[in-house]
Amino acid sequence: MKNLAFIVLLLGLTATGFAANDLLVLHCEGTGTMNLFHDNFDTNAFYGSVDYVDGSTALVPLTTLESYTCVLTWNNYQYTAGQGDILADYVDGGGKVVICGWAITQCAGRIVDDAAYCPLAGGANQSTPVNLGTTYTHDILNGVTAINGIGYWVDASLESGATLIAENSASQPLVAINEGTSVVAVNLVCGDYISWSGDGWLLLNNAVEFLMNNVALSRTSWGSIKTSF
Repeated sequence: MKNLAFIVLLLGLTATGFAANDLLVLHCEGTGTMNLFHDNFDTNAFYGSVDYVDGSTALVPLTTLESYTCVLTWNNYQYTAGQGDILADYVDGGGKVVICGWAITQCAGRIVDDAAYCPLAGGANQSTPVNLGTTYTHDILNGVTAINGIGYWVDASLESGATLIAENSASQPLVAINEGTSVVAVNLVCGDYISWSGDGWLLLNNAVEFLMNNVALSRTSWGSIKTSF
């Protein structure tokens, strides 16, 4: 009976759409070409699919986000108002988010305002280049040895309960994960306007893959599974 219940559990995961490793890149690049993302994500065989949507032109609804296992997001232009709350709703339903760069402060709403979501509280934007600094043992850092010339980042502090994974050379948080292992913050700007070199793309892929490999059941799924066996 326990084995049968475990099979039901796996079927429940598949039914929610959280087993296909589908990634949504929710960016605010405007007319950016996204070539660097295509080069570094589209060829990764781990993903079932990688789709791109510009969140500066229209609000991306929860129903769209729920089609994906994970959402990676950052901004160059402003998000459409309300996107941060929708991202938090997506996490509440079992989704995972990697939030990068200026989005740590600018994706207004619960995803950054509530400490239960984004593991970093952001401050002022910075443009003094920094490098990868102190690192702590974590799967997200597998193979990551150097990131140089990170020109755009934000002053940040670790939220209560979050885990610090890496710092930059200015002793500011570079990578952290929240207590619920549902949101990773990567404190560098990505997209067409990167200034860094090295293992940044590996770091971003690692963050997405780690979250996808640790997908939790949504609250709805838990309610539908028989637990008295």
